[in-house]
Amino acid sequence: MEISRLQVGSVLSLAVDGSVQQTVTLPGVNANSQEFDAPNQLQGPAPVPVSVNLTLGPGWNDVTFLFKSATGERGDLGAGVISAAVAPDLSFTQIGPAPGASPVGRDRAFNAQAVAGPPGGLHGDPDLVGTVASNGGGNPWLAVALGVRGNVTYRLYPLPQQGNFDINFMHAFPNDWYDGDQRVLGMWFLSRNTRLKLSGLYYSLHAMPARALHNPKSLTALPIRVDGKLVTQPVFLSRGPHSVKSVDREVKIGLLSMDPVTLPKTRPFALRWQRRSPTAVDVTVPAKTDAASFLLVFGDAFHPEWQATVDGKLLDHVIVNGVSNGWVVPALPQGGTIALRFAGQRLYLIAGIVSLIALGLLTTLALKPELWPIRSSNP
Repeated sequence: MEISRLQVGSVLSLAVDGSVQQTVTLPGVNANSQEFDAPNQLQGPAPVPVSVNLTLGPGWNDVTFLFKSATGERGDLGAGVISAAVAPDLSFTQIGPAPGASPVGRDRAFNAQAVAGPPGGLHGDPDLVGTVASNGGGNPWLAVALGVRGNVTYRLYPLPQQGNFDINFMHAFPNDWYDGDQRVLGMWFLSRNTRLKLSGLYYSLHAMPARALHNPKSLTALPIRVDGKLVTQPVFLSRGPHSVKSVDREVKIGLLSMDPVTLPKTRPFALRWQRRSPTAVDVTVPAKTDAASFLLVFGDAFHPEWQATVDGKLLDHVIVNGVSNGWVVPALPQGGTIALRFAGQRLYLIAGIVSLIALGLLTTLALKPELWPIRSSNP
């Protein structure tokens, strides 16, 4: 087995069915007061292998790990806590009768029900789903024998006495997990006082392996859509909620982090501004501008109806200093013209034209009543 020292002493006793059989001195160094291990992160000393000899009888064997408290150890990582939480990787290198061991009677209450392993070994990180019913005392367990690079490692996972269970292998057995070098050699449902009633057993795929993806590159360069638009470069977000979705249906976004983008500094260069009307401005960028990209700031108060285009392509509109309109302009080594237009003006013009037409019709009908379609008639 492999054990990390953490905040415990160097003495470990192993008891079988309540009787201490072996006491060993653990190799390696102790952790400092701030180090601890978690299933997904190892902060303490690296686990070291420990070899012991135990005599186990046929059937159920309760193996207890008894750590001796270390001087000045943390209360939340004391010997009692470690003994309750330890889950070392056990591998049997030699199985046979122990010299001088007395015969041990078979535990008649012990029961094991074998179940077929997942298709393809462990490829794809499967889930085992089902329902269990037990009338006996104690919780049932799932025992798994894993073949890892020529060795056999046994893992145990507790199950509820009654109800549904969903076991994800990667989460249940996180130590040194990699489905590329492990194979299920055997699986058993273990119970102590009664035979389990199992129903609805099936395997589902928790995660798809990279080799099965249609586009494995999505794992390192996932295409995404922000507010429905495909993003191929840094995007500037306005205030408020935004929708971020994966373009690849086979790859989900589990964790999203955003880093602010700082545009490269450029030397000041002249731009020619030409205001054609209160709602239309043309900005001329000279050729051989050495800026890869730059931020164009328009001093009018920010309004979402202001748009900037280069060769008919809309530019990203951002708020500058909380009050001004701004656009990120791509590199224009050959120069070009940026057209700033107030898009809402088109609606105002259309509304004005419709109003003028309506006013003209009403004026004409008022001056020439004979044009009205309804005429009075004398009785």
